[in-house]
Parts: sequence; structure tokens; C-alpha cells
Amino acid sequence: MVTVGGRKVAITHIDRVLYPAQGRSGAVTKSDVIGYYREIAPLLLPLLRERPVTRKRWPRGVAEESFFEKQLPSSAPEWIDRCTLAHRTHRTTYPIADSEATLAWFGQQAALELHVPQWRHDRPDPDSDAPDSPGAFLADRLVFDLDPGEQTGLADCAQVATAIRDLTESNGLTCHPVTSGSKGIHLYVALDRPVTSDDAVDVARRVADEVAARHPRTVTTTMRKAQRRGKVFIDWSQNNGAKTTIVPYSLRGRDRPTVAAPRTWDEIEDPTLRQLTFDEVLRRVDEHGHLLTDLVKGSDRGRSRGSSGRRARGTRDDTGRLGEYRTRRQFGRTTEPLPEADPRGADGGAGFVIQEHHAGTLHWDFRLERDGVLVSWAVPKNLPANTGQDRLAVHTEDHPLEYASFEGEIPRGQYGGGRVEIWDNGTYSAVKWQDDEVVVDLHGKRLRGRYALIHTPGVGRSGGRGTESRGDGAEGGHTSGAHWLVHLKKDQPEFRPSATHDSDDEPSGDGPSSDGTGQTIAAGRGSRAPFPRGLRPMLATPGDITGLDPDEWAFEGKWDGHRVIIEVHDAAVRLHSRNGRDVTDEFGRFAALAEDLRGHDAVLDAELVAPGARGVPDFARLQRRAAATELRLYVFDVLYLDGRPLLRVAYRNRRKVLEALAPRLHAAEVPAPYDLDPRKALRRSSDDGLEGIVAKRLGSRYADGKRSDAWIKHKHFASDELVIGGYTRGSGSRAETFGALLLGEPDADGRLRYAGKVGTGFDEHELARLTASMRRIRRKTSPFSDAVPRSDAPDPVWVTPRLVGEIRHSGRTEAGRFRHPSWRGLRSDKSPGDL
Repeated sequence: MVTVGGRKVAITHIDRVLYPAQGRSGAVTKSDVIGYYREIAPLLLPLLRERPVTRKRWPRGVAEESFFEKQLPSSAPEWIDRCTLAHRTHRTTYPIADSEATLAWFGQQAALELHVPQWRHDRPDPDSDAPDSPGAFLADRLVFDLDPGEQTGLADCAQVATAIRDLTESNGLTCHPVTSGSKGIHLYVALDRPVTSDDAVDVARRVADEVAARHPRTVTTTMRKAQRRGKVFIDWSQNNGAKTTIVPYSLRGRDRPTVAAPRTWDEIEDPTLRQLTFDEVLRRVDEHGHLLTDLVKGSDRGRSRGSSGRRARGTRDDTGRLGEYRTRRQFGRTTEPLPEADPRGADGGAGFVIQEHHAGTLHWDFRLERDGVLVSWAVPKNLPANTGQDRLAVHTEDHPLEYASFEGEIPRGQYGGGRVEIWDNGTYSAVKWQDDEVVVDLHGKRLRGRYALIHTPGVGRSGGRGTESRGDGAEGGHTSGAHWLVHLKKDQPEFRPSATHDSDDEPSGDGPSSDGTGQTIAAGRGSRAPFPRGLRPMLATPGDITGLDPDEWAFEGKWDGHRVIIEVHDAAVRLHSRNGRDVTDEFGRFAALAEDLRGHDAVLDAELVAPGARGVPDFARLQRRAAATELRLYVFDVLYLDGRPLLRVAYRNRRKVLEALAPRLHAAEVPAPYDLDPRKALRRSSDDGLEGIVAKRLGSRYADGKRSDAWIKHKHFASDELVIGGYTRGSGSRAETFGALLLGEPDADGRLRYAGKVGTGFDEHELARLTASMRRIRRKTSPFSDAVPRSDAPDPVWVTPRLVGEIRHSGRTEAGRFRHPSWRGLRSDKSPGDL
């Protein structure tokens, strides 16, 4: 008997070997397993909290048979927390791990693998004996299981992981990677609010299908194993409420004591990525800490915003000021805030918000804080910007105060489904507040002035002065059809909103001004926004552009250089790198932009490039940055101009502004997009020696510092056949094979010249096959006619140059080395003499 956290745990066969000795590693006993789970408990238990645990057990070690166990045995200690779930034909009582002692008991049971669902069992009625089904609970996180098919490996999973990360982050979610301890990678995403099992599966499948559509040659979402050859399978189905996934930090029942190990993204992108063992994970804790803290916190935040972990079986309160708000919404499906209690009627707030709502029809929701709620109107054409205009407003249900900060996507099919963005907010002063008339002075960031809302029965009906509300506009169905008119009072100075509300319209409704060439460059009337400091570049998502509609997308060349944000303000120029570092002094030659844009303030997005052979951008030349190196500055976006933010302006209109600026620019160039369909644009950019194409949606806004699928980058990859001349010694999971292949290509005289190395793209079968083939042809001297850099191969093993293989890459450096090489396979049909 051992005492763990005040609980007594009976331990038997403590020296039983569960993992036989592997290579230099010693055998791992039950005692070692219990010790690991006790030591990792502070990191593991938060991930197990309130989740029923399915165990996979190997009572006699991983060399023998295993089995899954769901039911908690009758012999289990009474102090183990538990829950009962109703399945279709039976009920099962599961353990819930809430203590180090429970983990020790799992170890005693030789339960090496711990599997949990993506929802928590919160038992809102602890006195009830009625069981719940898995579908009765709401998921608080998503999981993607990346499984490499035949001829693919962990490095291929890593590439798919980054694609999923980019897509989820472009939607405001954070992705956490975990090497599974088996063959692939798991990705976890904490949800802002709990969702039903069906919705979790739907969201995960949409993400998986989108990634597969962008990378059809390397990714599949098809579960049939016959179709996974050469591809990575994204398993989205584990988000089903009835399914489970191995929890991070759990051991795996493999030949070696590997762990489902949380990793950093730098590690995921490292070509030497491998699975980790339990002793390596323990050593990492001091260095990296708990890499999934944000996942746990995000999950907790999501639950606090939702109703509870259990699916709501009805609204709690259908009366009071917010009763209608509650009854119209399915909390758990919608992302909107759920008020914890009805307001008490306190009057003290004086805030307002206007939210741009892309529902069935675009409209603006005008909300005034009053008596503990937000009194709300839907205004189809937004509040008027000047006197002499009447705008129809439809009174809708009161909203909770939490709604004043709400932005996000209400799921389609839900009440008011569509995107919600805050258009303006601030404070107000109530001049008059009556049942049929409200007069307020607004003090917002964009709107200022005295507005009157007047209840006008009959206005908006057929034949009236407005348009009838059909229930597809404001909130998806209006409260009572109460129509009002809103106008800017004549005794107040006119106020024009800034141009940033424009999306697919012209850059401004204020009227253009000219730079003297007849081209529009700005509209300077109205309030000037302060000059923005610290804007970050918008990032593109990797993908395939060949199927994009040229009527909806522009296709720009992708430049192999340094991204910079240029600030031109008060006749001074500042350049900032992608990560915000000030690089003005390094590229001082572009200070002339201040003279080019004399009299204007601007923020520009650009790329610094160093042309090499044939004028093609050469990244290596740019890296050296010698004084004599020719540099060019290619400007492709404008984010601010003369007091007017342009981030929310559609790309097509930002482009118009940029093209109007172009004649003034002498220290920079504005490259024209390819006026071609995507396939022809790709071919042309390849002929021009560019990296690829960046496709930009014409109606998209600029996502400051974020990655977005409104921009898609399609890079060119070439392939080459090369000769294997040696390899580097492997380590870790590759200790018995190799780390990387050393490759060469025959020159005109038949000598083998070193061309670089490749360390990614191998599956276990290929590693074993190549190792066996190369061991038979080892030699003592290098087959290359030139020297192999010691940094590439500090302790190389040379082979006779007989084997030919193919790699994929993204071009060559100035030194002739391949960029981003990946192994594709041996060419048994070719010999070195054929190259």
C-alpha cells in the first residue's frame, strides 16, 4: 500500500516490465509508469478535468495483448470520482481523474493510454441518478488527428498542421500542436463558447475539407485507407461526442515509452521533428513549462461564457427584459453572450454601440444602454451622416449589456446568422426619452451629433415612406414591427463619418480629390483619424489558387524578399519589419519616399527585394545587404492615407488609391497584378522567376497582423533527380536508420558535385529500405568532387554513388543548394549516368 495525496493505493507486481528494453534504453517497469504519471500530474490533471476516462491496458506489457476498458471495475477504490453515461444499449460508469492518486491507480492497472472526449461531464444535478448520454454535453475544444498514410511521415503531418494552424488562426482561434506518440500529430483548439457535438463535428469537417481542397495532392479527409497512400489523413470525426482521443501527456502503448507530447510550433516546423519518450517529456517541463495552459484556460473561458457543459434543455427564464432575447437564441449553437441574470433595472450606464451586421441583408444595429439593457434598433442604411436625411429604424428586442462588446460570426441557420462587427461606439447623453421619441447626443469615435428617433406607426408599411421589415434583416425576425425614423437634428453641425465604413463601395463617400494627374488619391473632408503606429502585415494562407474565379480575385506576384510596413508621417519615413523591428537605418536609401509623398501621410505595405540574375529577386543577396547591393521596393497595398484609415476598405478600392499614388513614387515601384486567369498567372510568374502567386479577394479588408484566407499564396515547387552520395547518422527515433541524405548531381565532366541534403519526406518503410540499400554500398571516402560543408554533415557516412532519387523543392540558393527539399522516392528506373 502506498499513500498518494492522502489516498491509499494498492500496488502489485511493481517490477513488472511494461516496456521491454529498446536499444540503449533500459526496460520500463510498472513502477516507472506510476512515477511518470505522478510527476506529470500537475500538467495532466487539468486536461482530464471532469472528462470520463477510457483506458487502454497492457497488464503484461506492450509485447502482449491489450484491451480497452470503459467500465470502472467494482474493485476500484470508492474515492475515485465517476460518472454514468447512457449508451444505446447499456449504461457505463467511467472514472474521472481528479487527483494524483487516481493517476497512480491507473498506473497500477497498467492503463498506459488515457482517452477522453472533447466535452466535460459537469453533472448540474448531483442528486439525480439519471444517466446522461454523450450527446447531452457541449464540446469545449476541437481536435484534429493527422495520420500519415503509406509513403508519408511525421514531417508531412507537420506541413499539414501548419496549414490547419493558419486557417484556424485566420478565424481568430489558437491551435495547439501535440506529437501523438504514435505516427502523427494532434491539434487542439479551445472554443470561445461550448458547442454541440454535431456543431463541433461540422466545424472540424469544414476546416479539414478546406485544407484538403487547398492541398489535394498531399491531404485527404477520406477514411478509407486505400485512398490515403502518399497523403496525410485529417481525422475530424473524433469530435463526435461518443468518441475519444488520447489525452496530451498520456503514455502510448508502443514498443518505446512514447508520449502524446505538447510541442512548440518551432519544433513542429523543424525537419528533425520526432516523437518523444516519457523521460524526455519530463526533462522538457523545466524548459517549456505547461505548453497547453492556454488550451485549458481557453476551455474554461468558453464554459464560463456558455450556459453550462450540458446541452440546454430549455431557457432558464423566458420573462423579464431579456426574456425575448433568450427565447430567440439557441445558446450552445450561437456565439452570442448569454446573460447570467435579468437586469435589476439600474440606470447608470450611458454607452452606445453601432454594430455592422451581415445577416440576411446588411444592416446596422444601434444600441443604447438604458435600465440595465441595450435598447436596440436595426437601421438598414445606418444612421444618417448629415441633416435632411430620414432613415428607417426597426425596434428590436432588448439585448444584454455584454452585447456591447460582441463581435464574431453567428452561425448560419441561427437567429441573426452572419458576421457582426463593431462599427462605432462611445457615450451618449439623453436629451429626451419617451415611449414615442428618443433624442440623444452621441459622442462616438465616428459619429457625433444630436440624433432623434421618432416612433411612426404605419411608416415602413406597404405604400409608406420606407420598406416593410420582412424578418430577414435586423435580427433575423423583428420583435413587433415597431418602426421609427432616425435623423440628425438640424440645430447640430453636420458630421460625416470617416471612410473606413466602406467595404465594396468606393474608398469614400466624401468625394475625391486629385493629385493633379486626374487620379483620385484621397478624400480629405470630414474628421481625420490619428496616424496609426505599429500596423503589422496581413499574412496569406498557403493553398491552391487554380480554381479561383478571376472575377473575384486578383493575382499578384510573390516576391522573395523582406516584408516591410512603411510609415510616411510629417515628412519622415520609418520602415518596420514583419515582426515590428525598426529597420529604417538598414534601408536608409528609401528615405526619398518622404519627398515623393510630400504633403501626404501614408502607411504602405511593401516588399524589399534584391534582384539577382535576370533581375529575379534573390533572397541570398538580400541577406548579405552589402552597400553595393541593388535593392528595390515593391509597394502593393496602402493602409492609411491623409487622416483616413483604409483597413476596412475593400482590396479593389485600396488598389485604386495605390494606383493613384503610383505616379508620385520614384523611390519605389507598384507592380501590376497579372491580368490573367489563375493557371496562366502561375505559368507567367514561373517564367518570370518569381516564388509564386498571392491571390487576393477583391472584396476583402486588410487583417492587421493576422493570417487570412482572403489572401492565398501558391508557391512554385520544382523537382529534381539526384544521386545519393552519403548520409548523416540518425538520432532518437532514427537512431537505427539515418538523419538526412547527402545528394549530388553530375557536372559536364561526369564528376559528382554536392547539391545539398534532404531530411524530410520519409516514412518508416522508406527509411528502412534506404538504410538497407546504403549499408551494402558504404565506402570510406567521399564520392563528391567538392567539399561537403561540415555544418551539413559533421560525421558523414559515404556510399558509392549508385542510387538515384527524386526531391521536391522551391528553388535554389545562389550557392546552388536546394530550398525546402523534400524526399519523393527512389528512381529505380534510372542510374547516375542517365542524369
